[in-house]
Amino acid sequence: VEHQSHRNLLAISAGIKQKENVDTIVQKFFSENFTVILFHYDCNVDGWQDLEWSNKAIHIVAHNQTKWWFAKRFLHLGVVSIYDYIFIWDEDLGVENFHPGRYILRVWNIFNVILKHFLILKFSVMV
Repeated sequence: VEHQSHRNLLAISAGIKQKENVDTIVQKFFSENFTVILFHYDCNVDGWQDLEWSNKAIHIVAHNQTKWWFAKRFLHLGVVSIYDYIFIWDEDLGVENFHPGRYILRVWNIFNVILKHFLILKFSVMV
């Protein structure tokens, strides 16, 4: 399966103190054709405008909220249902050895193996 044909989402709570790490994360996911949502828990959106990808990302700000409040509030079914894969990433988690496209392909292959075995089992029970 070609992972570029999927619609994928990266959602990350981002504070300006982690700007360099978030930049690295977002660049890696954008290179794999992800939609990116940044949840600004520190209310600093302007500090991100100098990054090349900033105008392509969706920026959401809310005052006095925790990191995980954003995901609970904004990643409801009406938003995420159009995506095949959704990554909710922590801003301080590195991506040096992580490749989103490879990960998706691996998950897809595992899913197909499980599905194949399920269908074989279901068919053999029916016969």
